[in-house]
This record gives sequence, C-alpha cells and structure tokens, in this order.
Amino acid sequence: IAYGVAKTGPVITSAGIIMAVAFSGLLLSSIPMLNQVAFLLVSAVLIDTFFIRSVVTPALHAPLGGANWWPRRVPAPRADGADGAEASSSSALPVLGTRLVSSQ
Repeated sequence: IAYGVAKTGPVITSAGIIMAVAFSGLLLSSIPMLNQVAFLLVSAVLIDTFFIRSVVTPALHAPLGGANWWPRRVPAPRADGADGAEASSSSALPVLGTRLVSSQ
C-alpha cells in the first residue's frame, strides 16, 4: 500500500492541483451560481486529492487485505470478442448473486 501511494502520489497530487486551478477560473465569473459551483468543485477536488486518496483509501485497504482484489482471477478475454458472460470458466471465481450450475 505504501509503495502504491508513493508511486502514484505525485501524479494524483499534480492532477488534483491542475483541476483545482482550472475550476478556480470559474470563481472570476460575475454569475453567482458559477461562483458557488466553482467553490464546491475546487473544495471537492482538493479534499479528494489530499485527504481521500492519500489517507482514507490506504486506511481502508490495509485492514481489508485480500478482499481488495476480489475476484482473484478474471476470465481471459475470448478471441471472438464476446464477453463470455454466458459461458462458464472453471478458472474464474463466481460473481456474487449467481449460482454455479452443472452442465450435466
């Protein structure tokens, strides 16, 4: 988790700052509704950038452990371009809410 935050942190922070600066341009408008929307957008982006993605997300990933990566195996893409939803794959784990039905 620490490695992932360290590797993606600068990119996420840069993107968040760029978005906040872009949205803050709306604050210069003479239309009050645009000012309100701009303030909310800038606030939301900065909170997401500096608090949610750097503190909350890693804090949730740590106790969840292996559940973060469910399902563990994703079915391989098929050559004919179909998504394979109707075909069952023995290497894939079942999706929640579905039953395994024997073809016999």
